[in-house]
Amino acid sequence: MRSFVAYIMRGRVHAMAISVLGAVLSLVVPIVSYLSAAVIALVTLRRGAMDGLFIVIGSALAFLLFALFTPVNPWVTVVFVFVAWVPVWALANVLRATVSLPKTINAAAVLGVLAVVVVYFRLDNVDVWWQDRLEALAQAAGEGGAASQDVLLQVFSAVVPYMTGALVAGVMLGLVTSLFLGRWWQALLYNPGGFRTEFRALRLERSFALAFIAAIALAVVAGGKFGGMAANIAVVLLSLYVLHGYALVHSVIALKGAHVGWLVAFYVLTLVILPQLLLLVAVVGFVDSWVDIRARLSKRGSPEDTHS
Repeated sequence: MRSFVAYIMRGRVHAMAISVLGAVLSLVVPIVSYLSAAVIALVTLRRGAMDGLFIVIGSALAFLLFALFTPVNPWVTVVFVFVAWVPVWALANVLRATVSLPKTINAAAVLGVLAVVVVYFRLDNVDVWWQDRLEALAQAAGEGGAASQDVLLQVFSAVVPYMTGALVAGVMLGLVTSLFLGRWWQALLYNPGGFRTEFRALRLERSFALAFIAAIALAVVAGGKFGGMAANIAVVLLSLYVLHGYALVHSVIALKGAHVGWLVAFYVLTLVILPQLLLLVAVVGFVDSWVDIRARLSKRGSPEDTHS
């Protein structure tokens, strides 16, 4: 991995090549898009805003050229630029300036909230818009039988009110994941072990928790379009607590001196076997904003506490 990261940092052409290659491969394996955006994050974190922007523009032009000579829709370039590369570049600049993961996640939250607000102000009825598209999807997926189509329609009807927030939350988590990957790469070359320490200490501030509570309160009190918008903002904010929850788990395992296998098992359980547990991870992160579980565990394991 170190050699791979060193290759990226060899020069602008090398960074653009890996970024574009990641974007192309993501058309077949979507998860590779994180690697493409992580290149932007790495260059920006290490060399600054202008170098990072140069990679964004160069990668966009190269990918557009690829799209023009292949069956790929050229508009995919716009998606990469404005949904992945530019937002990651912006977040990397925030992290470079603040050297704070919590503040950078706050910035990601602001982007997410703005995205939800724009959707609700651009569409007259967001729920109807989603309903039409999900019904078409259910009809296409349920061609094998009316029963399966009815089940899909019931599921889609339940999630329609939160689809905007869920989609934006997924994008925000993807952006921060790419940023963290770029930060880890930076640490591999220039500060070994630095990201591990930084991530274990990640803890969102209480002001973030208060914003989440305010969004829920507004969703309950306001109702209607503004209530729906607030509910979807709450979904976005809650999703970012997943990062807090994972950081807490990393920290607790380190404090307890547990085998790394427990960490691997936790990731497999929450990301592969039972992804529904991500909600619990987020809730634990939210609780930690108030009670600081790490500080309590550290105090409990301190020499003073041991001899008391």
